[in-house]
Amino acid sequence: MIPKIKLFLVLVLVIIGLSLSYYSFDYNLFTLSSIESDQLLKRDGGVTVENVSQVSGREIAKYYINRHMIYSLKLFRKISYPLNLAVYFNFTQNNFYPYVILPMFIIGCLYTIRYHLAYLFLYIFVSAIFTCTVISSKTIILYYPLILTLVIIGLYLSTRYVHKLRR
Repeated sequence: MIPKIKLFLVLVLVIIGLSLSYYSFDYNLFTLSSIESDQLLKRDGGVTVENVSQVSGREIAKYYINRHMIYSLKLFRKISYPLNLAVYFNFTQNNFYPYVILPMFIIGCLYTIRYHLAYLFLYIFVSAIFTCTVISSKTIILYYPLILTLVIIGLYLSTRYVHKLRR
């Protein structure tokens, strides 16, 4: 990738991320639904703040690990959902890109992993930070520029390869 394209891609990500964080901030990030609250009570095994002094240190540690584990799992689910390729390339649901483009995406992804891994990690890291603050239905928008760029790179490399074979 040309350095200008890399800079442009990161700049687009920051602009999209800031605008999504401003207009679609997730205020329910650290609030639990009723199902998650029930799961939390089942995990605690009846340990509450009132009777913590009556239990051993291992149970206290288990109580706090379970208490914070549900929030970290919630963040992990939020971050991993937009990284699933089935969201973008899918036969059955609303697909954003035609399934025929998937080989071009894979070629572009392999090229980027081989030659520009640091920029790929930077993009995914910055978009993961923005993903934590945006509501779940809008997180896919952060990855559109990356996927489109990888498809264009794959298309360029495959057409260049075809032109080499013709000569």
